[in-house]
Amino acid sequence: MALPPLTTITFFRLSPRKRWWAFSRMRTGPAELNTIPGVRFARLMGTGRGIGFDPRPNFRVYSALGVWESAAACHAFLNGPWMREYRRRSEEVCTVLQYPIRSKGTWGGTNPFEPSTYQPRTAVRGVITRATIRTAQLVRFWRAVPRTSRAAGRAEGRLFSLGIGEVPLVQQATYSLWENEEAIKQFAYRTHAHQAAIRDTHRYDWYSEELFARFAPVATIGTWDGAPLARDGEISAYAAVPPLTELQAVLSLPEEKAAP
Repeated sequence: MALPPLTTITFFRLSPRKRWWAFSRMRTGPAELNTIPGVRFARLMGTGRGIGFDPRPNFRVYSALGVWESAAACHAFLNGPWMREYRRRSEEVCTVLQYPIRSKGTWGGTNPFEPSTYQPRTAVRGVITRATIRTAQLVRFWRAVPRTSRAAGRAEGRLFSLGIGEVPLVQQATYSLWENEEAIKQFAYRTHAHQAAIRDTHRYDWYSEELFARFAPVATIGTWDGAPLARDGEISAYAAVPPLTELQAVLSLPEEKAAP
């Protein structure tokens, strides 16, 4: 049985006194994250203050994205020293485990989210939109962002969203959770502000690279604002990282040996 490309996204809310530690870690943390055994693709990102693309940094909230070769590698990472460093400095940590079900575009020249044959048990969907903004279009792009963000804030069926990014102003992304596919379509295709943003994207050629990926969440670990991010009976919620065998069962995977 081929292993589906399990993806994790983790959000850390740092303790107030640790925010500058987290900011300094942006120099070395990304490289360290990409050397963890079993990782196919990884990014350590800062966040904005709003619910989507936002030029204003939030120095207390960071995000780590990973695509894993195996459940064992993912489990080892979640229990490993890289995560422990962040956990002990954070007031709150939440991880979403999910399978990609649709992906278009590239991130750093590659598409890391190869769609799997996993059949979702839940209607909830995760979405990543990511872009590298052309330098010549930065002013025009950021002038248009508030209109779309306001529309996203009012969108029915949006459970969660947060702006994330590798390079402030230039490399931006958003991770969001929605009640179902219909809620995503309603916002993407029937919201005037979002339709205007799509037209402007093509008209002004805002991006030198862009990616859109859709995911089926399987489990959450930890909480955000005191509750699991994806509230659905079909999504397993854990206060702490479960044993490997339990994680494999939740992910509908055959048992594997623990990563060294």
